[in-house]
Formats: sequence, C-alpha cells, structure tokens
Amino acid sequence: MVAERQQFLKHQASLDTSRCFFIDESGCHPDIGPRRGWAPVGKPLVGFEEPYSRGRHVSMIAALTTEGIATYKTVDGGVKTTHFKRFVIKQLIPLLRPGDIVCWDNINMHKNKGIVKAITNAGATVLQLPRYSPDLNPIEAAWAKVKSLIRKAVPTSLQELKRAMRASLRRIRIQDARGWIQYCGYTLPRF
Repeated sequence: MVAERQQFLKHQASLDTSRCFFIDESGCHPDIGPRRGWAPVGKPLVGFEEPYSRGRHVSMIAALTTEGIATYKTVDGGVKTTHFKRFVIKQLIPLLRPGDIVCWDNINMHKNKGIVKAITNAGATVLQLPRYSPDLNPIEAAWAKVKSLIRKAVPTSLQELKRAMRASLRRIRIQDARGWIQYCGYTLPRF
C-alpha cells in the first residue's frame, strides 16, 4: 500500500489535470441539519440532524474537473454498479475526449470490466488512485462543501434533499475545483 502510494506520487505532478475527471460517490439523508446551533435550555434544537433513517438515503455521483462539476447524478439509496454504469455511459462518456483521464478510487464497481472498457473505447484512460488515499481525490473536498450547503438548506423530505443536492453541486465554482486539485498535490496547467 505504501509503495503503491509512493509510485503514484512520483507521477502525480506529470498528470495533465486539464484532462482529468475525478469521480466519486457520496450520500446523505433528509433531516441532515446543522451540526451545532443554539436553543434555550431544555428546548430541542430545531433543524438539528435526526438519526439516520433506513430507506431515506440519497446518493450522488459526480465528476470534478478543473472547470468545476462536469456532470452529476442523484440516486435513491446507495449507488449500485448498474447506477454507476448508467452514469458513466449516459453522462460521463459523452464528455470524454481521446486522451482524457478518469481518476477514481478502488471500490469494486470502479473495476467493473464493462465500465472500464466503455471508457477506454471512448479514448480515455482509467487511473486508479492508490488504496486508502482519499486525500488524493479532490472531489472529496467538493463533498464537504456540498454537504455543508445541504445542511444549511435543512431538507426534510427526499424531494427537498434532491433539490438541495442539485443546487449545492451547481455552486461548486472553477476556483473551488482548481484549489482542491492543487491542494491534493496536482499541478495546474496555465489557463
């Protein structure tokens, strides 16, 4: 694992980040309210996050580039391989050009042969980030901002949550994306 990470770090600076699509999944549930707040002594904090409730979870899949969020999808429940494949085929591949690099972690659905083949058939390559290295995927920082914005919206239904997710993903700016990419150790091209 350490050798795998060191090997990646040697080549990280040579990646053309203007050609990279950083992919990941994340999710949350309605009632994801603020983490802290004020309420009178003995009174409950209104809008505070309720305990996780099974069956009321929504996931997001997104691709981050130097231009911001290139594409995204929301999914009821957890992301399954079929959801991920649909995202790749219908939303990611139309954006890819020969020479692009799709970067993601090592979960099993990212290793699906059909998904990888579809990407390589589009002329792009797949770059698996080293295991246990979320710090090398800049989209992790995007999830932090997205969830912070969702918390501020205090969604209480699945419909409100999806609306807050979409609105939050659209608020990722070019400066955000480039800052996160650079923070993760990648070199930005001159724009």
